[in-house]
Amino acid sequence: MSEITGLQEVWDLLECSVPPFYLRTFGTFILHELFYWGSYVPFFVADQIPAMKKYKIQLDKSSEMPSMGECFANVMANHFLVVLPMVLVSHFFEFLGVGADHDIPSMWTILIQVFICFVIEDFFFYWGHRLLHTEWLYKHIHAIHHKYSAPIGIAAEYAHPFEVVILGVSTIFGPMVCRPH
Repeated sequence: MSEITGLQEVWDLLECSVPPFYLRTFGTFILHELFYWGSYVPFFVADQIPAMKKYKIQLDKSSEMPSMGECFANVMANHFLVVLPMVLVSHFFEFLGVGADHDIPSMWTILIQVFICFVIEDFFFYWGHRLLHTEWLYKHIHAIHHKYSAPIGIAAEYAHPFEVVILGVSTIFGPMVCRPH
C-alpha cells in the first residue's frame, strides 16, 4: 500500500470509475499534455511581458506570433497523430507487467523507478538524437526541428513525425525495463 497520503484512495476511485484501457490511454495522454503545455505556457506568458525581456538569454532572437501558430499546429498534429497512437501501441507491452491494477508502490520505489526511467530515456534519446544528426536523416527529417533558432519551449517538439517516433520510443524503454505502476 502506498505511503503517499491520499494517492491510493484517488487511484482506487479512478480504477473503479474509469475502464483500464481509457485510464491508461487517455490518462497518459492527458498527463503528457498537461506537463508539456504546463511547463511551456508560463514562459510564453513571460515572453509577452516587456519587463521580462531583460531576462532573455538570447536578446537578439525573438519568437514571432505567425511562426508560433505554425509551430503550435505542428506540435498539436504530432501529439494527436503520433503521440496518442504511440500510447495506444504501448498497450501491447502489458505482458511485461505494466498495468493499472496494482497498488501504488512506496515513495522510494517510485523515486528509484523514475530515476531509472530517466537514465534509460536520456541514454536512448541521446543516441536517437545523434542518429538524427547523420547527413541523410538531418537533411530529410531533423532539419525541421532546427527551423527555430529562438529558444522557445514549444519548439522542443516541433519536428517531423518520424522524429517524434524515433525519440518517443526512448520514453517507452524505461517503463519496459522497470515495469512501473
